[in-house]
Amino acid sequence: DSDAITGLWALEGILVIFKASSIWTLSGNSPSTFFLRKIVTDVGCRNHFSIVEKDQILYFMGERAIFAFDGSSSPVEISEPVRPEITGRNFARDRYVVGAHDYANGIIWWSYSSAGSSTNNKLLAFFYRNSERVGKPSWLPWVLNTPVTTGILYTNPTTKTRELWYGMSDGRLGKSGGLTDNAVSIETRWRTAR
Repeated sequence: DSDAITGLWALEGILVIFKASSIWTLSGNSPSTFFLRKIVTDVGCRNHFSIVEKDQILYFMGERAIFAFDGSSSPVEISEPVRPEITGRNFARDRYVVGAHDYANGIIWWSYSSAGSSTNNKLLAFFYRNSERVGKPSWLPWVLNTPVTTGILYTNPTTKTRELWYGMSDGRLGKSGGLTDNAVSIETRWRTAR
C-alpha cells in the first residue's frame, strides 16, 4: 500500500513493519525465502521511537491508543484508563513520542506533547508488573512543568517500604502526598481500568 513506514522492529526472527494504519511482517532468511504479509489492517504505529519491547510483546502508540502486540494476532488496547490524555495530545508532534522501559521498576514510560505544546511536556507510566498482579492496566499520567522532570522508585532503608520520588528540573525532590523541599505539594493520581 502507499502508507509510509512508521516503525521497524525485529521480533523472534521476523521483521515487524509498522505503517500509519497497518502492520506487516517480513519473514525468511534470504530474498528467495522472504515472505511479506499484512497481518493488521486497522491499527498502525505513530512513531518508531514509541515502540518498546517487553517479553516478546511490542507496546506502541497508535493514533487513538497504546497497544500491546505479540507479532501475530491483533493488537490489544491497554490504554483505556488514560484515553483522554492520548486523544488530547498534540498529534502534529507524534514523531517526537518516545517510549522507554524501566526494567527495574516494571514500568514503560511514554513522553509526548499535550495539545498546543511544542515540547514533550507529559508522561504516561504503564505499570505492567502491577497490571499483571491486579489483572487490569495500571497507569499514572504525569503532567510536567518542564520536560526534564523525572521519577524514581525508592526503597526506604529504614522501613523497607517502596516510595515513588520525583526529581524536578530545579533539583528539588519529593514524594507523592508529601512536599518538595520548597514546601510545594506534589499530587499524583494512579489509574487502573475498571
